Amino acid sequence: MQPFASLTPMGQTRRLRAVAHAALQHYAITVRRLSLLTVDTNTIFRVDAANGERYALRISTPGQHSLNDNLIEIAWLTALARDTTLKVVTPVANQQGDYLTPVTLPTVPEERRCVLLRWIPGHSLARQVSPAHAYTLGTMMAALHDHAGTVQLPPSLSPMTWHTVFYYHHEPVVIDDPAYATLFSPARRSLIHEVATIAEQVLQELAQSTPDRILIHGDLHPSNVHVARGHFYILDFEDVLLGYPVQDVAITFAALRRYPECERLWRAFEAGYSQSRPWPVQSAAQLTALIAARDLMMVNYAAQSEAAPEAAVARICSRLMAARAQLCNKEN
Repeated sequence: MQPFASLTPMGQTRRLRAVAHAALQHYAITVRRLSLLTVDTNTIFRVDAANGERYALRISTPGQHSLNDNLIEIAWLTALARDTTLKVVTPVANQQGDYLTPVTLPTVPEERRCVLLRWIPGHSLARQVSPAHAYTLGTMMAALHDHAGTVQLPPSLSPMTWHTVFYYHHEPVVIDDPAYATLFSPARRSLIHEVATIAEQVLQELAQSTPDRILIHGDLHPSNVHVARGHFYILDFEDVLLGYPVQDVAITFAALRRYPECERLWRAFEAGYSQSRPWPVQSAAQLTALIAARDLMMVNYAAQSEAAPEAAVARICSRLMAARAQLCNKEN
C-alpha cells in the first residue's frame, strides 16, 4: 500500500475520511452525510446526522498540538459553557463520556485525536468587520478574560506560556537554519533578531510589572468568529495559553490590520473591552512590540507552512521593518 505521506491531498483526505467514520462509531449519532470542510492545521469534516443535527469533526494532525493542549482546550470550553452566556464552540462527549476520541488505522500514520463539535451557524466575521463588530468582539474578549481569572484547570494540565517570542513548543525556529537561507537573507535575519530582542525585553518587563498570567484565547481573530442572526460565536480554542490580557489584544489587533479602517476598529474594540475591564495596554510602544512578536511567530510559521512562502515572508518582514522604525524612534 502506498505510504500516506506520498499520497496526493485528495488521497490523504480519503484515508482520513476512514478515520472520521471510525471515530463517529463512538458517538450516539446516525451519520447521514460526511463532507470535507477544510484541510489546514487539522482536517475537519461536516457531519450531518439522520435526526437533522449537524456537527464538525476535527481530526488532529500529528505534531500540531499535543494531547495536553487538546485537554486544556476542552477544559476551558466546557467551563465557559457551564459558567457563562458566551457563545463558544462546544465539544460533544462520546459514548464513553470522553471528549477526545483517539483513532489508529493501519492506513494512516500515528494516532489521530478526534473531537466532535456542535455545529456553529452563520458565516465568518472575516467577510466584513465593522466598528460595531469590533466593539462586540472587545466585549467578548473582556468576558473571556473575566472568566479566565476564575477557572481552575486540573493540576495535571500545563498550558503553553507566552513568555518568549517563539513559544510554540511544536514549531522549530528556522530563521537561522541554512535550509531556509533563500527566505532569510542576512538582512532579514538581522531585522528579525533586532525586533526579537526588543520584543523579548517587552515580554520581560510585562512579566515583572503584571500580576499572575491567565488563560487567553491566543488566536482570537475574525476568521475564528462566526456571526449568526446578530450573535457572535467564538471558535478554535486550540491555541489557548497562559499570558496577559494585553497579549490577547495584540493578537487580535495584528489580525485587524488587514482591514482598511483598522484604526477605527482598534478604537471600537478598546471601547467594547473597556466597558467591563480596565484596558490592559500600557503604552503604544508595548502594543507595537507585542504585535511585532506575533509577526515574528508568523514569519517563522509561514516559512515552514506556506506552499509559496516568499511572498508571505516578504510581507511580514515589511511589517517588521515598520515596527522596528517605530520602536527605535520611541527609544530615541
